[in-house]
Amino acid sequence: MTSTHKIKSLLLSALLILSGFAACAARAQSQTAAAAQKQTPPPGGAPKAFNVPAHETYTLPNGMRVTLVPYGNIPKVDISLSVRAGNLNDPRGLQGVADITGELLKEGTKTLNAKALAETIAGMGSSLDLRVGEDETAVDVDVLSEYGAAAIKLMADFAMHPLLPESELPRLKANLLRQVVVAKTRPGQIALARFRKLM
Repeated sequence: MTSTHKIKSLLLSALLILSGFAACAARAQSQTAAAAQKQTPPPGGAPKAFNVPAHETYTLPNGMRVTLVPYGNIPKVDISLSVRAGNLNDPRGLQGVADITGELLKEGTKTLNAKALAETIAGMGSSLDLRVGEDETAVDVDVLSEYGAAAIKLMADFAMHPLLPESELPRLKANLLRQVVVAKTRPGQIALARFRKLM
């Protein structure tokens, strides 16, 4: 290739690049103009009426309060068991007791180990969701209605006959400490800790 051909090729390449930049600049300018002419969205429609479904509340012989709320057309049952105890109930100087207890609960029951428990609830198309909060610990499960009675029985076993294996404590403590170290690097957690201290 002669030097003349090389120069022509370079000039052609440069023109193509410049035309690409020009096209990008024109596109950006048109987008900026479109954003400047943004229209006001239409007003929202009238809110649809919502009627709270009739519910049934009663107390079991052991003192447990039960509320049944039939709602919707999907044949599902959402079961939630709440205990009014959480992080606020940790003994003074022993933060994390409620969290470790929650993790120990996941290790199974006296009749089902953690794997069998997970497989049983998975066979119903769900999983146990345990949350430890400030003043409440809750276990939730949602299953097809055909498994409702079995899921309630499983949750009763989970809550009343936990295995709480002491052998798992070192592992769970190490996991919890690792989570605390990671949380202390997150801005949201730092702000929350500061807020709680101020309160």
